[in-house]
Amino acid sequence: MADAAELQNPSDLELTITRTINAPRALVFKMWTAPEHLTHWFCPPDFTLESITVDFKPGGAWHLHMSSPDGNSYKMGGAYRGIVADEQIVMTQKWLGGTNDPDVETLITVDFADQDQKTALTFHHAVFESKSSRDSHMGGWNKFLDHLERALENA
Repeated sequence: MADAAELQNPSDLELTITRTINAPRALVFKMWTAPEHLTHWFCPPDFTLESITVDFKPGGAWHLHMSSPDGNSYKMGGAYRGIVADEQIVMTQKWLGGTNDPDVETLITVDFADQDQKTALTFHHAVFESKSSRDSHMGGWNKFLDHLERALENA
């Protein structure tokens, strides 16, 4: 018989974050496309972005190295699976080393839509190994998106 922890609802292992961002959709999308934009926000605001490489095209790879205020190093990367200009980015994400679900590849889909003069952003990340991993990512991705909003205020 399966352990109770194995009987989780699949939706419990997915994360969806929605934001209304006070910037035009084309600009918000552009902030996801190249290192010169990503360096301004693609980590939590209290972290240091050590390096980022991006080959923004379907099949292209991305890699990120960031450090926390307490000196811990985090590396992650993935590949772009699909890009629809100003509308959607689909990419994989995997932690590279460390203790953050190594060897587990997940899928991120970011949708961008017009909402008056603003952007409706929907961020979906799945499938996690556990609810605790999902919750940890929820905190991290919300910090990333907070950082994005601050960067757009200065764009």
